Amino acid sequence: MNILLVIHQFLPQYASGTEILTYTVAKELKRQGHQVSIFTAHPHKGDRKIKTRFDQYQYKGITVYRFHHQYAVAEQQPMVELSFANQLAEKYFKKILRQLKPDIIHIFHLDRLGTGLIDIAVKEKIPAFMTPTDFWLLCPISQLFLCNNTLCHGPTTYAGNCIKHMTEMKNIRYIKHIPSFVFEMAGQFTNIINKTKHPYAKELHSTVNRLKRNMNHANKLHKVLSPTTFMTKKLTTYGINENIIQQIAFGIDTHKKTTHQIKGPKNTKIRLGYIGTLAPHKGCHVLIKAVLSFSPQDLILTIYGSTKDFPEYTRQITEDAKNNRNIIFAETFDNHQIEQIINTFDVLVVPSIWYENTPLVVYSAQAFHCPVIASNLPGLSETIHHDINGLLFETGNVNALKHQIKRIIQEKSLLEKLTNNSIIPKNTQTYVDELLKIWRENLVKMV
Repeated sequence: MNILLVIHQFLPQYASGTEILTYTVAKELKRQGHQVSIFTAHPHKGDRKIKTRFDQYQYKGITVYRFHHQYAVAEQQPMVELSFANQLAEKYFKKILRQLKPDIIHIFHLDRLGTGLIDIAVKEKIPAFMTPTDFWLLCPISQLFLCNNTLCHGPTTYAGNCIKHMTEMKNIRYIKHIPSFVFEMAGQFTNIINKTKHPYAKELHSTVNRLKRNMNHANKLHKVLSPTTFMTKKLTTYGINENIIQQIAFGIDTHKKTTHQIKGPKNTKIRLGYIGTLAPHKGCHVLIKAVLSFSPQDLILTIYGSTKDFPEYTRQITEDAKNNRNIIFAETFDNHQIEQIINTFDVLVVPSIWYENTPLVVYSAQAFHCPVIASNLPGLSETIHHDINGLLFETGNVNALKHQIKRIIQEKSLLEKLTNNSIIPKNTQTYVDELLKIWRENLVKMV
């Protein structure tokens, strides 16, 4: 089959979970003899000429077609739509579809490309599928996470919470002190406001209608393949048709069976590890604060993550860990080294304070028989079961995390029990075989 995968950003510049998932799927499809291309986006910092906004490149034998997005007033109004209804991206996508003539389109993320790509696929009569790897369809910032570092349940009726959040992100003074109902009222009267000449009227109107537009387009997909029960519930609650949603967990790229090395009784220093983006929603600061209360003789924490993505946050957490001998910052590594890295840990810690959608690193840890201490959030607790293959703690609670770490140190048989109870995830080949089965079943229905 000729398959086009769609993602908001891609390797080598971006290497988070969604990018790794997309690449491993592409690689396995190619191994099985399929033709695979990728359509993606990338920030554009040059001039606004159309001819400089599109390019293509090869990544390890895979052709990548790239749209260079730019938040420019002259390009499209209202500007807020550039992230979910990008007209220039749609034009380029249509051109690529007519050039490639794919049998299947599978989407992993549409930020800065927009759900309009689904409409184009439908008009070109190409079956389109989607695996949502976060909450972008519902949430403008993808994370259901507010500026005050608290969880968001989703858009309100008139998107007042979204309007307030996006306004707060612009660092406008006093916005955080304005009650949320004021923004909800503004959203409620958006049709009236949109008829005025106020400079933010169209932006407000588009924000209010973002969810409806995204759901209308997403319901034209052949299937939405949700990776978790929590994601399924969120999507159906906010408008995805239950008839098109199907639950299918991710697979990971593992090459061989491995036996994790458990610390012997003569060496009691516990090796904690963190792998992920160094950003507030990932909660690394919670882990660092918890570790600071332990002696270097008790444990060592190694943190793997780029210090360049969120420099202010990185400055904060490195300052918190300053002069502490049991905390090491180790930057990033190539994904093929994941087994080697995890085998240097006794426990992986995932202290996220947003609704994680089962990060691939959790699956990797389990594949390599490494227990996980994780925040007790739905996307994590579906994989990590307390006192079975890992430990859970109250989200954002430093003392609760300290307690679970202390248990690992003091309860001598606990680490071995959790290690032996690792729940091995499916591999990429099995995952891709499941995707192929779903694609082929839908192709048959179209004949």
